[in-house]
Amino acid sequence: MELRVGLVNLEPRTRKAELRVTFAPRGREGPTEVVRLGPLHLTHHADWPWGQQPTLLHMDDIEQWHTFHCAVPNVRLWWPWDLGAPNLHDVDVELWLDQEFCDHVGTTFGVRTVQKGLNDPIADRWNWALLVNGVRFFARGSCYLSDQFPSRMTGQRYKADVQLAKDGNINMLRVFATVEKPEFYDICDQLGIWVYQDYPLQWGGYVHTDEFSRACQRQAAGLVHLMHNHPSVFMYAGHSEPFDVEVQREIDRPMTTVVRAHDPTRPVIFENGTGPERDLHAWGCGWYGGQVDDIDAWCAAAQAGFVGEFGAQSFPSMDQLLRYPTLTEEDLKVPINIAKLELLNLQLQPCERYLGLEPGRDPIGVWIERSQAYQAELIKTHIEAFRRHKYRDINGALAFHFVDNYPGISWSIVDFWRSPKPAYFALQKAFQPIHVMASRGRCQESDPGHSLVREVWVVNDSRQAYPGCQVRWWFTDPRGHEIGKGILNADVREDDLILFGQVGAQLSEGFLVGRYLLALELCDDQKVLLSNNEYEVEVNLALTQGYIP
Repeated sequence: MELRVGLVNLEPRTRKAELRVTFAPRGREGPTEVVRLGPLHLTHHADWPWGQQPTLLHMDDIEQWHTFHCAVPNVRLWWPWDLGAPNLHDVDVELWLDQEFCDHVGTTFGVRTVQKGLNDPIADRWNWALLVNGVRFFARGSCYLSDQFPSRMTGQRYKADVQLAKDGNINMLRVFATVEKPEFYDICDQLGIWVYQDYPLQWGGYVHTDEFSRACQRQAAGLVHLMHNHPSVFMYAGHSEPFDVEVQREIDRPMTTVVRAHDPTRPVIFENGTGPERDLHAWGCGWYGGQVDDIDAWCAAAQAGFVGEFGAQSFPSMDQLLRYPTLTEEDLKVPINIAKLELLNLQLQPCERYLGLEPGRDPIGVWIERSQAYQAELIKTHIEAFRRHKYRDINGALAFHFVDNYPGISWSIVDFWRSPKPAYFALQKAFQPIHVMASRGRCQESDPGHSLVREVWVVNDSRQAYPGCQVRWWFTDPRGHEIGKGILNADVREDDLILFGQVGAQLSEGFLVGRYLLALELCDDQKVLLSNNEYEVEVNLALTQGYIP
């Protein structure tokens, strides 16, 4: 292990020093190791302005850095929660001057390797494969910005947020265009949640001066210093959606060069949102254009191997909406006060287009119900499409976003008061490490009627194999009558994606109009339920024209 220690000598003379370094595994029995390093000579600075307060000086100018390579005893690797244990170690460094104790500093660290890209265009077309300790994994996650005023966050609040993410089967959080307080990264270390760390730059509009660029580079170096000992920090992204060539050239790329120089152990991209060396944001399939069912075609045509944003807006529950300080009950009566809701970030046009809502007609309860149901369905459909393209070419997907950082109308799956919306539970189910799912289907003509046809897939992100699995499936009509059933068999390997087969049900010429249900159950060879799923299929008189959602 490489240990870098920065020392500052404020005295007007050179001092002889020794470092005593103690390593200990955290949370388990194991021997500690004390290593003595030195002697070191801490030189004084002839140009030191002795009458000036040290806090007014640039400490970078007088820090003396020493690098050592130490063997850490009893090492256990750090893993994200779904692949292993997030093992941590404590290190305490004591400074001794002339055999007298002077100062000490302690920190926590984890031992692991991270890698982005296989440098193999056949196995990893966009060079976005993610690996920890040499093991490839799929990132299941969400974007995170804790609070509009981060000073209000506490360790307890961070722990509740990160635990809620973990309970939702999330293994990665993207810290969106900000830097959270140190407690957040400590908790991600402890709970085994990956961090995809943005630099706090969002969109365009920044000046292109040399002075501003140098300031960004200095702060980027500071960001690396803050993150360096946190094993949970997987990678850095320089700028969220700049869409400005000059900003990329003058700010983002130089900043990325600095980050790589200070931390060559982690991946870094200079911006996100537009691929291919950056990630992609999937907003064109059901929110800013297109339809939800376009997502499979989007995946097939994707120009990068990682999805950094996707989602749709929804309202919180009525109880929570009434807590909003800027809203009154009168604002929520028909006709709804859209002007106030737009100040809370409501995007009216997508709501009208995709949810069929009208401010002068629909009561607020309809807005809440439709927006929550639509968001949950979009989240589920997108995640399952991404996972059906696991490693072909999608290597991870982060929903936008996890919690509301203020009382608003947004894309969050958990509201400001940390009450999960239906989309949270849809994400939780779709992100199960082992998950059974069906592709979106088309009506196939046959005699005498038509068939509901779906492909059934199983994805397994775990490191456990499941030989002899069965998928039990059945279709029911709008009256609840069974119109088709069967069993599919296959072995599921570790870290696998497998097409089990095709299922379908025949519709007679006098078929019922309404909602049909496809139910799936995945069991292991001992008949233990591993995953279940269901899909509503709306069948109407336009069935013969071909498409079934």
